[in-house]
Amino acid sequence: MVDLEQAWRELLARLGATGDVVLATGRELVAAWSGPSRRYHSVQHLQEVLARVDELAEDAEDPDAVRLAAWYHDAVYNGAPDDEEQSAVKAETELAALGLPPALVAEVARLIRMTVRHDPGPEDRNGAVLSDADLSSLAVDPERYRANSAAIRAEYLHIPDLVFRTGRAVVIETLLAARSLFFTVTGRRRWEETARENLAAELARLRAEGADGTAAEPVPAIEAVVPWRGAPTQAKMAPVTNPDEQPITVLSDDESWDLLAGAALGRFVAVVAGQPEIFPVNFVVQNRTLLFRTAEGTKLFGASTSPQVVFEADDHGVATGWSVIVRGKAEVLYGSEEIEEADRAGLYPWLATVKLRYVRIRPTTVSGRRFAFGPEPDAGSVPG
Repeated sequence: MVDLEQAWRELLARLGATGDVVLATGRELVAAWSGPSRRYHSVQHLQEVLARVDELAEDAEDPDAVRLAAWYHDAVYNGAPDDEEQSAVKAETELAALGLPPALVAEVARLIRMTVRHDPGPEDRNGAVLSDADLSSLAVDPERYRANSAAIRAEYLHIPDLVFRTGRAVVIETLLAARSLFFTVTGRRRWEETARENLAAELARLRAEGADGTAAEPVPAIEAVVPWRGAPTQAKMAPVTNPDEQPITVLSDDESWDLLAGAALGRFVAVVAGQPEIFPVNFVVQNRTLLFRTAEGTKLFGASTSPQVVFEADDHGVATGWSVIVRGKAEVLYGSEEIEEADRAGLYPWLATVKLRYVRIRPTTVSGRRFAFGPEPDAGSVPG
């Protein structure tokens, strides 16, 4: 297991920072990771992520930047939606105070924010290593994985069993739907198969749970779970809805594009032969446009020449959901420079079919809404 104090001291020394303040900062970080409520996002998780970063170091552009990001990626952990943002701010503040170069500090903060969705871009070698190291805990042996699952539950005891199981199942289904859980060749080779087996087994257990909370098969007792287990940030549940939160919130353009960038499946709507048609497509965001692929001769290809199109994507968790609608014009890409740019997006068809044509949607308007779920108001409290 990684000696954390030694690892921190050696890492900062390589980066030119030494002295008592370095040791004090490292010890404060270890104390933060050792909080009593951390049953999963813990010192052991930190040690394991650092060890996996070492294994993947050759795949990173700047391994020490990734190591710093690993130290801080769950430094703030309250089970809240802004934990990663608060961790990034903590890293920016403390690493700047240690005199590290601004460019390095900015890269560390960027990597931490990337762990909100574990979605490094195709050219993001540092992000790929951090994401794979963080998610490698999905590929432990089945007994350890089940202990980890129980430890995750222990961090969310304030959430009722049925709500937790529902939300956890959504998380697992989302992970299993991903084309790959890991982004480095090494990660895919070492961990992909085992991680998917573990996730599928947990999903089956969750589906076997009775509505009254009684398990169809025994699970590790939470009280018996050893603390300090590691968990992917993607396993974080949505918090219980604030009763004062508005049920519908209008999103800014930036918020809408951020949500689209984290999605993978959307709905393309166009008029074909005088009739509206809707097509589910996997897509990526590139420079605030939407990109998907199709094949010549298909109905989708024909619809892609419509003068006006609509695109919608959405997602939901336990307590909140969102929807973003893009209106604009679609165009099939034929120019070599356009195709080269599209190739850099790393977009691959989900189905095993040949889809050689890129289609880009250039937006004219973008609108988004966030929804806070909650009980229906009493009929007597609604006017009319």
